[in-house]
Amino acid sequence: MLKVLFRKKWEPDSESMLLDAFRVIDADGKGFVSADELRELLVQEGTPFRAKEIEAFMNVAKDSEFNRVYYEDYIAMLLL
Repeated sequence: MLKVLFRKKWEPDSESMLLDAFRVIDADGKGFVSADELRELLVQEGTPFRAKEIEAFMNVAKDSEFNRVYYEDYIAMLLL
């Protein structure tokens, strides 16, 4: 997915739409989502992602020290 984005073959949703989606998952408004919770959602909800796709996403999005995805930082990186 990241290769597709970087080649500009597919435009991501708007920043506000992406933030809204992450904020639904982050009901407590902490500014992050646990990588484990996000991984579970990506596998169980909607069209499941493949393990390879999830790992590529986590390699870019996840803070390894705390096992969290700080979604505002991730979205900012996506929209560069």
